[in-house]
Amino acid sequence: ELTTVAQEDIINSFIEIGKIFSVLSEELKQIALQFQSGKDINAVNTVKKLADSIDMFCHVTTLSSLFPNKFNDLLIDGKKISEFFEDFSSILTEFEQALQDSDSVLVGDLAEYEISPRLISITQMTQKLK
Repeated sequence: ELTTVAQEDIINSFIEIGKIFSVLSEELKQIALQFQSGKDINAVNTVKKLADSIDMFCHVTTLSSLFPNKFNDLLIDGKKISEFFEDFSSILTEFEQALQDSDSVLVGDLAEYEISPRLISITQMTQKLK
């Protein structure tokens, strides 16, 4: 099976992911409250959306490497995407461990104070592509 990828498709995908991350960054701020108020299902659904969205972002980022002239200079918080994700991956690993340990306080803190701001930074990067 053969699939083609156009530069415009990647731009549109980044913009769409930015919209998703914008909404998701606000939802992540509610996770701690959702766990405290017994709305665990809502919190878990937000975590699933986060995982799917990050996976989608990584896929589009990989495809963007096919067009280095257009996408190599993309910066998130002044860092190349690969550098940004080096820092972000350790937070995501800690988040995953907190989920496995059922540490809802740490999950909430990481979601609100570490992950949400980074999603906003990614959103800001995608808005520059318009």
